[in-house]
Amino acid sequence: MVPVHNNSSDATRAISSVVAQTMPAKELIIVDDASDPEQLKLLKAYLGALDSAPPIRLICLPENVGPGLARHLGAQQAEGEHVAFLDADDQWHIEKLETVAPLLTSGRASLVGHQRPWRFEVGTDDLRSTISGAPIRALKRRHFLRRNPIPTSSIVAKREVAQTMFALGGRRAEDYMALLVATANPGTTRFIAAPLCFASKPPFGHSGEGADQREMYAATFRNAMRLRELGHLGKTEFITHIAWLVAKVPVGLLRQARYRRMPRGGSIT
Repeated sequence: MVPVHNNSSDATRAISSVVAQTMPAKELIIVDDASDPEQLKLLKAYLGALDSAPPIRLICLPENVGPGLARHLGAQQAEGEHVAFLDADDQWHIEKLETVAPLLTSGRASLVGHQRPWRFEVGTDDLRSTISGAPIRALKRRHFLRRNPIPTSSIVAKREVAQTMFALGGRRAEDYMALLVATANPGTTRFIAAPLCFASKPPFGHSGEGADQREMYAATFRNAMRLRELGHLGKTEFITHIAWLVAKVPVGLLRQARYRRMPRGGSIT
């Protein structure tokens, strides 16, 4: 499930990485979040030219709702037993679905995530590197109260989890909020220590909705207040979550400054 908004050139790379999977997806749902007409035209042209791909459904929203609600609306249309999320500016490793699937189909997990290193230029070697024997560990609720350990483009979840986790929408830190919703309910979350997805920009403080780290922290606080009001965070959980958030601010702002100074050829794994 790929949300797209005025970034058709990035989206084509993301979609290509889905098409290239060694384990084909049952379907590919793309939600265009009210892109400009020219951007939507380019996206449709690309989709129309695909020779081999899973069945594709393009959902065009009449007005911009933000990435959180766009993911939620897309997940509602999913027909498969599991839903995998992919941001339009990220790309999957070709063995991503094949690697993740056994954890979900065996019942060992209701939600799975993995590493997502970034580089300004993601190459073929990155997306086709050998993946085998990667460590797998369980993530507990306490891990999510401290920080967001699972990048959005790594999330694969049971359909019933995927169809509810983004229901609160949001434009900033919405992925973290969604994971706090998902892990508040019974279920097992697993993390695979392997680079099964690559981002083409730093995780925050560089561009897009996450460009302003101060606003991201403010949004995380507002989201926490909302989760507390709705009962997704208990009193002790809320206090723990906010304490860790405050502690992270100085380091996060230093990292933002570093990312902004970094030449385009830089990368971090």
